[in-house]
Amino acid sequence: MAGWRRRLDTGLNIQPGEGPAVVAGLSLFYLLFTGYFMLRPVRETMGVAGGVDNLQWLFTGTFVATLACLPLFGWLASNVRRRHILPWTYGFFTSNPCCSPRYLPRPLTTCGMRELSTSGCQYSTC
Repeated sequence: MAGWRRRLDTGLNIQPGEGPAVVAGLSLFYLLFTGYFMLRPVRETMGVAGGVDNLQWLFTGTFVATLACLPLFGWLASNVRRRHILPWTYGFFTSNPCCSPRYLPRPLTTCGMRELSTSGCQYSTC
């Protein structure tokens, strides 16, 4: 076991004490891509449900939002200690789906029937 670990440390150029940081980085990378590939079909379904003609506007809006947020994140990264950026950034993006009005319960309809769909909880009409 020690020989295998020594070869891995040498092959990846991991210095003593860097092991936990490497494992944490690889875990976050894995979770990031796992979440991306889990949400990708939902994103595509919502895009198609909004109409194929509106897909160009969806991509344009995403591009403009990215251009607006990137300088803000750059400023934040240059002015805030690094150990605070990751938890705050992950916390912000984790709280977005939880606080989105789409996932908050809507008023009951006259019959009060409720159905689940890919876009969250929705109340059906009679």
